[in-house]
Amino acid sequence: MSELTPKIHNNEIPSDNSAFFRALAHEFIAEPHPPGSLRPLRRQIKKALRTLRQAGHKYGAKNNRPGEERDGFCEWLNDNYYLLMREGASLLTSLKYADAQPSVDNWPATCLLLKKLVQKTGVPDAKEFDELVETLQKVRPLTVFELEQLPLCLRAALILTAAEACGKEGSEAERLISIAVTGLRQAVGLDFADLTERHSIVERILNDDPVGIYPKMDEKSRAEYRRLTALAAIKTGRSEAATAADMIEQAKKGEGPRERHVGAALTAFMNNRGKYNRGRAFLISTLLIPAFFSILLAAVVNIPALALVFYLPLIELFKPLLQQIFLKGIAPVRLPRIELGGVIPEEGRTVITVSTLLPGAKNAKKTAEHLFRLYNTNGQGAVQVCLLADLKQADYPTLAKDSADIAAMRREIVRLNRKYGNNFVLAVRPRRYSPTMNAYTGYERKRGAITELVRVIKGAPPTFLAFEGDLEKLRQAKYILALDADTGMLLDTAAELVGTALHPLVQPQIDWDRNRVVKGYGILIPRIGTELLSANNTAFSRATSGIGGITPYDTTASDFYMDCFSSAIFTGKGLINVDAFSLLEKLDLPKEQILSHDIIEGCILRTGLVSDVEMTDGTPSAMGTWLDRLHRWIRGDWQNMPLIFNKELPLSRLDKWKMVDNLRRSITPAASIFCLLISPFFGWHTGQVLALTGLLCPISGNILSAVMALIRGGWLALGGRYYSRVL
Repeated sequence: MSELTPKIHNNEIPSDNSAFFRALAHEFIAEPHPPGSLRPLRRQIKKALRTLRQAGHKYGAKNNRPGEERDGFCEWLNDNYYLLMREGASLLTSLKYADAQPSVDNWPATCLLLKKLVQKTGVPDAKEFDELVETLQKVRPLTVFELEQLPLCLRAALILTAAEACGKEGSEAERLISIAVTGLRQAVGLDFADLTERHSIVERILNDDPVGIYPKMDEKSRAEYRRLTALAAIKTGRSEAATAADMIEQAKKGEGPRERHVGAALTAFMNNRGKYNRGRAFLISTLLIPAFFSILLAAVVNIPALALVFYLPLIELFKPLLQQIFLKGIAPVRLPRIELGGVIPEEGRTVITVSTLLPGAKNAKKTAEHLFRLYNTNGQGAVQVCLLADLKQADYPTLAKDSADIAAMRREIVRLNRKYGNNFVLAVRPRRYSPTMNAYTGYERKRGAITELVRVIKGAPPTFLAFEGDLEKLRQAKYILALDADTGMLLDTAAELVGTALHPLVQPQIDWDRNRVVKGYGILIPRIGTELLSANNTAFSRATSGIGGITPYDTTASDFYMDCFSSAIFTGKGLINVDAFSLLEKLDLPKEQILSHDIIEGCILRTGLVSDVEMTDGTPSAMGTWLDRLHRWIRGDWQNMPLIFNKELPLSRLDKWKMVDNLRRSITPAASIFCLLISPFFGWHTGQVLALTGLLCPISGNILSAVMALIRGGWLALGGRYYSRVL
């Protein structure tokens, strides 16, 4: 039954679509209704889902008596119950961030129109939808939000129709539920993005961008520009068309490529001061509120000195809750992007660089296979894949096996170049004596390797112990995509990052007097997940890594620093602008004393998070390797501490906050354990408070996540993939 076409009586189908569409347009959108929030619609969808849930329990298959025949409505509901609930839950999430649109009695006008339409004729096909929108536009030009949210309003109309069916009887109930189910399936095949762009007046105006960037942008970036135009129109009280035209005129008066791009005028008008202020309030609250409760707890137990003991664990305990309060409703930032179609152009020439220790001769072929996989999935266009290798630490500058290891890897690179067009590079650095390590090793490790590669790209003579590949092509590179040996990438990941980097609003603007990037980004980082195989390697890796793998959906993820301050934290993997990176040579950073400069480089070059692009990293399979990695991270953070007070470095207050917060997080576990250790030495009530504080500190975030999951998804939320594997 679930795949049948809805039963609609012929006398209910209007014989003339055009006349029916015109009647709908005059009934629902002819009047210029004021914009209204979609929160009331969200409440109605929640109510509709409750109705469907109750009907599912009442008419479910398990409630049917043996031999009892189910009617058509029950069959449709039982066969498609989970489809309806899934689509409804997804709709609720989408409506949470939906913008206001013209409403009638707290109902979006387009939703009322579509609800009447689908209940009369079912969901129109693509041609009929195009005719419908064209008819509506003649009566009143639809706003950007009305056009953009047509798929939301259509799904809402179908969910509401399914709920209404629960209150009907017989053939009418079956007709309505069948319309809802088949409509939800049919809606997936409708190209609403193309429909919006063909009918949007704002789209046609913005296409006249003086530098011609807007038509080259990807679909989501253009949609965001249209959204910003609509918000600007609401703010100024002018029409969307007039606002878009005004933005184009402002762009024409700009001086450089950035200022002459229409996006510069839009972002300047719609500033992010509100998000910035909420971010600041959150940071201040994470200091003051835990301090207040630390003093309060110390006063309750009548031991003032314990206020210092409580403070760090309470920061970690309150932080998830404060984040939920202060940052609720802040949508994730998505940087604008040029659509490259998976092919990197010459002006974005990129070197995908794998920094690692040189593999032994036996592992050279395996390493070459990994390089080929990177090239096979991300090698279209102006791309080279480089193995940037250091020799293993030793007591001498050279070892007997070095020549054999280098020769084996060189043979593999030569083979790849012969087969795939000279797009692979091998660069092996010599060992240098490190006084701090009292051994011979690669100078400054990964940072020193990237710095040397940048010097060579900028024209300096190579100082590599071994080099294989096209040096002239390498010196034309504009970007370095820095990876580790175990980093995995999806198809066209590099092109997505480069397409973002080439956008005028993302390209870095350097203040050479201050020696830092002041606008745009010198580094772009993807979202980092856990590699699937390593995540499922052992029970320990499953418990510490969750599900693992790369999500196939390009969804934008939230990041506090990026969403509130437009500046993320660099963690060593990402796309580096070669010209911007060269300004780091002017900085007086300590030599051979700091394990990782990633956070410093990310602050000075400005790091942007491209959160809808994802890479994976391996995860430790045992406690020992996990602790070794954690030790390296913590040691690097504390080695950076003197730089916080270095007035020569162009660090902002936010940059210093990030570095101090890393230090706080590194000692918080020790503070929690200290609370547990000293709890037996105090009285019963004081010991309980100390133990509870120490126990809740590391798990408060997980507890809040579980509670929110229960609130949003019910008890079934505890049956997810992560918990099923771990438990």
